[in-house]
Parts: sequence; structure tokens; C-alpha cells
Amino acid sequence: MNLKMKSLTAPALSSAVIGLLIASLSQGTQAADLGTIAKAGDRETPQTSLNTSNSVKTQRVFDGFEIEIEAPSNIDPSVLLRDVPVITTAAATGDSPKASTEESFKKVADAVDKVRSTQFRNVPLSLTITRTGASVKPQSTYQYVDLYRVFYRWNYTVGYGGTYYAYNYYVNTVSCFARNQYGTWRPAYQSNGSWYYPSYIYGGGVGAMTASGYDNYKGCYWQGLSSSNKGDFVIYMYN
Repeated sequence: MNLKMKSLTAPALSSAVIGLLIASLSQGTQAADLGTIAKAGDRETPQTSLNTSNSVKTQRVFDGFEIEIEAPSNIDPSVLLRDVPVITTAAATGDSPKASTEESFKKVADAVDKVRSTQFRNVPLSLTITRTGASVKPQSTYQYVDLYRVFYRWNYTVGYGGTYYAYNYYVNTVSCFARNQYGTWRPAYQSNGSWYYPSYIYGGGVGAMTASGYDNYKGCYWQGLSSSNKGDFVIYMYN
């Protein structure tokens, strides 16, 4: 099943994606550290999710689908993957009438978050889910685009001026969500190379940003403005 995006500022998300967004924010979901989208000529400015000298990663590869978890070195990240269901090629690529790409992503995220919320609720963790396979051709959001990657980040803490960001990703659409646990965050999003600045996110608040239209450089950025800031983030990328 494909997802049809209609508007530059307000893409028409399917019910499955909407459910994933709401569940992610209500459960404290975050955006993980952002890797590289494999496309010749891409430029990206990702931020490392955790202290690489004190963290460990684990991966699980499916047919057409892969998952990466990063956690502090005193935690076995494979534990977070123990309940992840087997994903088939059809489900992973969105070609199955029974399971779309976003529904498959939600199943993976729910399985990880079930373990995280019971055993590691206050631990900084990163989760990346990526659909693999052939790249789609450049297109506008008046055509069909698929959920390509999802990045989650739980319990990200920074001092004044600290940031969490991922931008200069060459994609069709990016949707970014934040839940502020405490402090004040200043959000910004990149749409086709230009930057826009929504309202601040204050303690206990949530914020959303979306950029779409056609394949170009997009991304999101949050900066902490209080002496201590903590938030959860999730970023969805579509191609």
C-alpha cells in the first residue's frame, strides 16, 4: 500500500501513520541518530545519537528491512529486539495488501517500545528502522511516496544551546515530532534547502513539523534554551 502525500505543509497521512505518530509521542518515543541515505550525491549533517565511546549498537536484518538499536554500553541492546516480529519482503516494501510499510514499521516500533517502557524507561536509546531495496525515482507529493525510514530517540538531554538535528537529507518528505519532558526547545525545519521556525516547545508540550513537495534537501533541528532540556523525538522520511 502506498501513501499519497498531497500538500507542502500538510501531507495526508494514512491512518496507520497517524496512529504511529500519536502512539510514538504518547509513549515517549524519540528520534534516533540519523544515518546516511544511500544515494549518490546526497549530503547529510547527522548528529551522533549517543556518546560513541560509551555506547553499543546491534542490528537485525530482514528480507527488505533492517533495524538498528543503540544503547549505553552497560545495556545489551539485543534485549530490545527480542519481541520484534519477522517482517516479509512484501510487508517491508509496502507491496502487500495486508501490511503496508508504515504498519510494518509500527509493529517493529511497538515491539521495541514494549521492552523499553518496562525495563529502560529513563535510559537514552536510539532506534532506526529502514526499508531496503531499490530506490524510488524522484517524484512530487502529488504522486505516491512510501515511508522509507523512521528514527526514534528517547530521553535526549542537553544543556543550554545543545542541539539535536538531522538535515540536508535528500528526500521527498520529512515529518518530525518532539515531546518535551522538561526545559524549552526551539524547533526548526528545512524545506527544499530553506529553514522555517515554528513556535517554541515548552515543558510537557509537543511539537510537529512537516516538509514536502518534491525531492530536495530536508530535515529538522531542535535547540535547548533552558539550562537543562530533555526530550523525545521521532523523524519520518518518505521517498
